[in-house]
Amino acid sequence: MFCYRFTLIEAFVSAQTPASLNAVLKYLDNAMNTKNKDELIEIFLMASAFAPRPSDLLLEKILVIK
Repeated sequence: MFCYRFTLIEAFVSAQTPASLNAVLKYLDNAMNTKNKDELIEIFLMASAFAPRPSDLLLEKILVIK
């Protein structure tokens, strides 16, 4: 189950469209009360780190992660 979530997060981040980034951030916001929130944020940040050309929107969203 967790592997499926990680794959979705990675796919949304690699798409780098405003809709995909907003969808993954909404998912992360909803997951903030779960016990694996740190893992999900880590996967998001790792996927973002390996983006070949991160968009301005991606960089802006990374800066506001709490």
